[in-house]
Amino acid sequence: MSKDVAAGNFIESAEFAGNLYGTSIATVEDVAVRGKICILEIDLQGAQSVKKIDELNARFMFIRPLSHEVLEQRLRGRGTENEDKVKERLLVGKKELDFLETNPGFFEKVIVNDDLETAYKELKGYIASFHTLS
Repeated sequence: MSKDVAAGNFIESAEFAGNLYGTSIATVEDVAVRGKICILEIDLQGAQSVKKIDELNARFMFIRPLSHEVLEQRLRGRGTENEDKVKERLLVGKKELDFLETNPGFFEKVIVNDDLETAYKELKGYIASFHTLS
């Protein structure tokens, strides 16, 4: 994957928790050719990279916890990660929430995930709005 990233075959890539993630140009093009909406779940670094590519006409949404404290409760409550991973995720979460506060307008839509049903309805509505913008 590192060779493909270096060759420019990805619209975004990032390393997180020792793993390399990315979105290939070919995959996004394939989705677009089929007339579908391509939804990427990417980190802040990836969003900043994608935002620089005007031809993609990308839209940006951020799903956030009610607070940093709620994020910590959720991460710890899952019991799926060791303490080092929890601390790393909390640090990333703080950076993302700080970015959100200091860069209003970067994301077109911010959904506060404090109630799953409400957040899901907002998400569906936001995605449905893409069809009316054509």
